[in-house]
Amino acid sequence: MNTKDKSKLNGKDLISIGIFTAVYFILNLLIAAAMGFIPLVNMMIPFASSLVLGIPMMLYFSKIKKFGMVLITYIIYGAILTLAGVGIYSLIAGTLCALIAEFILKAKRYASTSAAILSYAVCSVGANANVLGFAFMTEAQLAEKTAYYGQEYMDIISGYFSHGYMLPLLAITAFAGGALGGLLGKAVLKKHFAKERNDLMQGILFAEKPGARQLYLDARTKIILCLTVSSSCSLASIPVSCALFSPFWRRFPLYPS
Repeated sequence: MNTKDKSKLNGKDLISIGIFTAVYFILNLLIAAAMGFIPLVNMMIPFASSLVLGIPMMLYFSKIKKFGMVLITYIIYGAILTLAGVGIYSLIAGTLCALIAEFILKAKRYASTSAAILSYAVCSVGANANVLGFAFMTEAQLAEKTAYYGQEYMDIISGYFSHGYMLPLLAITAFAGGALGGLLGKAVLKKHFAKERNDLMQGILFAEKPGARQLYLDARTKIILCLTVSSSCSLASIPVSCALFSPFWRRFPLYPS
């Protein structure tokens, strides 16, 4: 009975899923907003987002001790992009990659830092599958995107995807960014991972207050999340302001699909 209960997701797990899914989506959006104005830089978003998000996501992956947490996160993320009109590609590919990541983590009993890094890198490929929206367009979709993004922008993007190596290259860069981001996250959160061996079930993100059944965010976790969000907001504020208030910049996409 106790084994079954420990394998099921509880309230603490769902809180972790909710927090990190929100952080993952918001930071992805900000990074895309900061880099989506220029076609060439747009193609670097899979690498850049996977790299930058390595710190908060490694914190999340180090917390995961049960099957299903990664899967739920990337299903929600893909569903949000689908509902936002970005496309269904991230939902499908993200779900498949998340399943692979789940089995990688489970195979190592959720106690391997290397497995966490590999799992995050795999998930990064699926999460960035929204670029397929540029590669597989009908005539109607091309006309719609051209009307929104501009003819020059779409000509350049279409030129990129006319090469057969572009999609594999983007998948490789997303994986590489995820792997490097995972290593960066490991370095930043080294103390957390060191603690993991001695306290597998306690988790890293949440702790219980002595004498109370109440969950609270660890102080270091708060600092890391605040720094990640604030720095991303600062970097994105200038281009976002240009996109909102300048007629010239409004020709370019904030979040290419």
